[in-house]
Amino acid sequence: MAQYDIHNIEERLQAIDPRIVRIDFNHARERHEIIARDNYGDEYIAFTVPWGQLDARAERELYRIRPERMNPFEEVRRAEERKQRAEDKKIHDMATDLVENIQSSFRHKPSRSIE
Repeated sequence: MAQYDIHNIEERLQAIDPRIVRIDFNHARERHEIIARDNYGDEYIAFTVPWGQLDARAERELYRIRPERMNPFEEVRRAEERKQRAEDKKIHDMATDLVENIQSSFRHKPSRSIE
């Protein structure tokens, strides 16, 4: 069991991905290092988790980065949708400001009297 692993995250991560070997705690950097083994048997740091955050968030992170479950086209599509929503909101805000400026200019103009 990994140091400070009170939620048995090490076992849960190993159940998701059998390449996970162990969880080490790096005292110098105050973070948990999730160690995995590649196809050649070499160990590497799969990802890190800040101290005090070794919980279900680490499990969600593994689901997010696991290549077998990742669909790069889906990631690109979501990024494009976020970008499009931001652009639409910007255009909507600009149009709203323009309408408000026009309306306020008509409301505040003094009427001219013809003599």
